[in-house]
Amino acid sequence: MSSKHEKASRSDLCAEVILSFTVFVKNNKRDCDLNTDMIFIPILLYEHFSCLCINFNAKRVEYLDNVFQEALFADDQQPCVRLVYCQTVLSLMSDFLVQKGVARGGEVKDYKIVNVPFTWQTAAIENLDCGVYTMLHMLFYRGTVFDCDLGNSDSRALYQAEIAVLLVLSDMNDSREDVLKTLEELNKTRKETLSVLEEKQRIEDTEARGSQSAKKRRGSGRVKTVGKKVKTTQPVVEPVASPTVIDSTKFSINTPTATVSGEAWVWIAP
Repeated sequence: MSSKHEKASRSDLCAEVILSFTVFVKNNKRDCDLNTDMIFIPILLYEHFSCLCINFNAKRVEYLDNVFQEALFADDQQPCVRLVYCQTVLSLMSDFLVQKGVARGGEVKDYKIVNVPFTWQTAAIENLDCGVYTMLHMLFYRGTVFDCDLGNSDSRALYQAEIAVLLVLSDMNDSREDVLKTLEELNKTRKETLSVLEEKQRIEDTEARGSQSAKKRRGSGRVKTVGKKVKTTQPVVEPVASPTVIDSTKFSINTPTATVSGEAWVWIAP
């Protein structure tokens, strides 16, 4: 149930609610037995999802929400928008069930609304996952508080993805084929993009390895001076690419691979 028209008259709201109930039952391609122990009514009010659970066995309405709505359950319960909205929805559902021949339908409007204290329930809105909470509440709630990992943000992200897939693939989704066709095109584009990115990464890795090899080759010809003596830890090679000279000295020295004499410089390869 949505509250997008906050200033709509009560008659307009009632008509919208009754229509939504009727359309759901009519369009549900699975068997929709209203003579059941529980009926869940999702609610969207002020951009926040919650759920009313009509529990016929307990003869009460259980309010399922990840946020504790204090105004609904205060001892000195004063009229508030959320309370009036819930009572209105329940009254309409009661009338609807009577119309559909549900024996206990007329009792619903007299049921008391009670809060279900889930461990992940907070005093204020802390995230935007109310839709995930509501879906999981309807899926797992059977009249008693259940325990799961809804308090974990990573788990909620996974549930969100799974719910999206289930909604898309549901036989109640009239646009399923259109969505799947779009998804197929998206996957094709994704594969092409991934191929380009992989090739780009391969080239970058190759260039990086080549650069590292070049630095090692240039670094092997560095010469260090200690006083007036020249020491080489590796064979002396001809410097390249305009080295930066920081010192020089006259010398003559034999190495395992060459004899070098003349003026040598201490340099830093670019």
